Amino acid sequence: MYIVNKFKKEVKNGIHNKNNERMSKMRVRKKLKWIIAFFTCMIMALGCSIAVQAASYTPAAEYDGLSSQVKSNCVAFARYKVPSLPGGLWSLNDKKAIINSSKPVVGSIAITEGNSSYGHVAYVEAVNGNMITTLNGGYGDGSRIFRIVSTPAEQKVLGYWVPNGISTPTVSITWSGASAQDLGGGNYKFSISANSNVSGSYTEAGFTVYNEAGGVVAKHSEKTSISGTRLNIWNDLKADTGVTLKSGTNYKYQFYAIFNGKRYNGPTKAFKTSGKTANEWVDNLHITDWVYGKTASVPSASAKYGNVEFSYSSKADGEYTKTVPTNAGTYYVKAQVKETSTYTGLSAVKEFHIIKAVPAYTLPKDLKATYGQKLSEIQLPKGFAWLDDTVSVGDVGEKQFKVSYVPEDTTNYFFLKGLDVSVTVEPKNMSDIKLENIDENTDLQQYEIKDGEKILVKDKDYTIETIKGKTDVIVKVTFKGNYKGIVQTTYSVKENDNQGDDQKEESSGSQENDQKEEPNGNQNNDQKEEKPNVNQKDSNSKNDKKTNNTQDGAKELQKTKSPKTGDDALMEMYTIMTILFGAVIMIIGGKKLKK
Repeated sequence: MYIVNKFKKEVKNGIHNKNNERMSKMRVRKKLKWIIAFFTCMIMALGCSIAVQAASYTPAAEYDGLSSQVKSNCVAFARYKVPSLPGGLWSLNDKKAIINSSKPVVGSIAITEGNSSYGHVAYVEAVNGNMITTLNGGYGDGSRIFRIVSTPAEQKVLGYWVPNGISTPTVSITWSGASAQDLGGGNYKFSISANSNVSGSYTEAGFTVYNEAGGVVAKHSEKTSISGTRLNIWNDLKADTGVTLKSGTNYKYQFYAIFNGKRYNGPTKAFKTSGKTANEWVDNLHITDWVYGKTASVPSASAKYGNVEFSYSSKADGEYTKTVPTNAGTYYVKAQVKETSTYTGLSAVKEFHIIKAVPAYTLPKDLKATYGQKLSEIQLPKGFAWLDDTVSVGDVGEKQFKVSYVPEDTTNYFFLKGLDVSVTVEPKNMSDIKLENIDENTDLQQYEIKDGEKILVKDKDYTIETIKGKTDVIVKVTFKGNYKGIVQTTYSVKENDNQGDDQKEESSGSQENDQKEEPNGNQNNDQKEEKPNVNQKDSNSKNDKKTNNTQDGAKELQKTKSPKTGDDALMEMYTIMTILFGAVIMIIGGKKLKK
């Protein structure tokens, strides 16, 4: 900015100084050339020093000894690698103008967009499939040359400038010095060297150990940054993978290396570990459960070396014998191969079960219960039990209840639960109860009959009836529904009292009949003219007095002349007098009514 301002000031002064006009113009031209050259160099440095995004990049230490002018400018470094690189590569268009190939070749110059309008150039160090390795000047702060490994698209490659006579060399890797060193305890040190026919970069290496069948036993890989043509590799198996190998066993190992972005696999080497050959199971120990009383299962297993022997125990760490168990339970079978001088022994244990069998049983039949009973009062055959013996059997009829069955041999047979059995519930016999406190004053509609503390319901649980005799009344109760049986009781009544009742009923009946006839006749007229209440009172009182006197006389007669068993004459006299007495009363009553 200072140079520009100074230039403007001098130009202004030159305009006003006509005498020095020619000298001023010369000085202006010189300064303009210097300013243009300065800014061109700044722009080129800016365009080449912008970082290029890539998949991976590392400093190329072998170029650290170059001058800062070469390392800080991409074009300068590219020309250092390929002196025939054309000049005048100031702008992106200048760089694009020299593109003569779309395919990368080792030794060519890649033209990229960079991160500015001035573009970028890089030296192609290696080509591996779709990956290229480039060396870049002007990268980052421009203090070092960087090696970038990625796809052309990631480096924003527009094309390539390939010098005349350059062709892509065929890269080859040779391997030497492979070895597997026994470090003891199943640990081994593996080593090998990779050698390339061209100079390049080794970015990764590793190895894999396989068993005899080809299965992976151990695997390891690590990043590296070795440039040149040779890479020496060695690995400690246990330290790098945590794996140890079996003694006397055949294995294989193989190394690999990534050179200039491409993977190269080394040869597969076989070796055998020291010591006895490690035995192993070909078929793992197997046995199936079986049910008590059925044919026992036969265990199976096979080993790589030796014969397998089987033994049994009731405990995993217990004593094993050749005897096959028979009772239900949990057991263990051991498969064993004895060790020899050439191979190691084997041993395996597996749990198995002899399952309890379902016992044979016959469900109880013809079970009967009485209404009101609980299941605990019903006896079941041996081995059976009610699931809940506190349950009542319920109403009369066929019912289903749950039982369990416990066999005598509970070691080998299951305990059964939830079996259904039928129970016939019969009515409860009530013939033994007593009907107490019943006489002529008892209201049988309110009379209570109980089954224990339960009050029975009339017409649902029983019916009641009375049978009247001359001197007594029979009360009969017949049970129904959940009850059965008949009970009865008898209470006595006096014979005269019964006759008196009959007379009262007849007298009352005749009066009623007369009263029903009179209203249609003279009685209505008499009621209008006379005071019927008074006359009726007098008439009734007279009749009552006569009736009472007559009854009193009959009572006295009964007291003095009560019939006795076996006195036939007195009985006949008593009967005649009773008939005459009744006739007199009827005559008297009829006359009164007529009056």
